[in-house]
Amino acid sequence: MTQWYVLRALARYGEVAAPTAPLLRKLASAAVSPGNRLAAAHALWAATGDTGTALSALRAGVESEDAATRDLTLQLLGSLGPAAAPLGDIVRAADGGARAAITLWKVTVDTDEALPRLLHHWSTDPKFRPAIAACLTEMGTTASPALPLVQAELASPRRHHNDGLATRPRQDITADEELLRDCRRIQATLASSAAP
Repeated sequence: MTQWYVLRALARYGEVAAPTAPLLRKLASAAVSPGNRLAAAHALWAATGDTGTALSALRAGVESEDAATRDLTLQLLGSLGPAAAPLGDIVRAADGGARAAITLWKVTVDTDEALPRLLHHWSTDPKFRPAIAACLTEMGTTASPALPLVQAELASPRRHHNDGLATRPRQDITADEELLRDCRRIQATLASSAAP
């Protein structure tokens, strides 16, 4: 587990971690843990811009039978953004729920394809609403079909992460504030585009 944290830190260092590229290349193909292989591939991309090695490892992760590995892979692919576009077809077919829909937007930037999936998961996977709202904000005026959901979120006294069970209150105030901020931005963008 320690190796995974080091690899994630190297990814955050970006180009400063370039001297570790030979080790990262080795780990991206030979690390024992699938999570470490994926983290090494992501760190290699962040340090060197080597999309070939990263995408090869990430392709295997998306196709994994293990749901946790697929979820991690989708998160990492999303952080690559359009650099991961060569894997767009695999992301489209991925069984990853809301995470796959979010990644599809980040990788393809295709509103026609991603928006219906994001709207579906807004209702079915409330814990992903902050990430979905961030995607909708990036879409700008093309996210207009989301307006009723955004308005309902802003009007709701119950927060997205509250399932109503007193025995298991979920608190994530930062994510909730980000969700509300993005909902207000979406509403303002759509209102200004509709103004005469």
